[in-house]
Amino acid sequence: MANVICDPNALAQGAKCFASQCLSNDRRKAVFMFLLAKELVAYGFLPDYTLNLPKLLADSKSWRKFTRGDFWPVLLQIFQEEVASIAADAGVPLPANTNALVKAARCFECIPSKDAVILYLLCQMSGQR
Repeated sequence: MANVICDPNALAQGAKCFASQCLSNDRRKAVFMFLLAKELVAYGFLPDYTLNLPKLLADSKSWRKFTRGDFWPVLLQIFQEEVASIAADAGVPLPANTNALVKAARCFECIPSKDAVILYLLCQMSGQR
């Protein structure tokens, strides 16, 4: 399991090198993709795409149909399916369809600083992987 210390001050300090003053948005995405590829290897997925970019490009070719506007909807669908699988294994009830999920999440719309709460939840989850 990951041993991430979810201290916002320490994380903010460590994240300075990833800020826009140091890295462009494209570079941050490149770092994120690299880390995702390494996480796959850590879970036993082969090949290691960081050592074989042509293979990554070939394997992801059909995904290039998505536009920038598709990013969040597709990301949420992937995450919903992942969480549904984990929740089912753990016996945690989850809304059965997208409409029920949107209705269940409605209270979260009122949360201020949504980005901060998302970062907090992701950090908490990092220790559970």
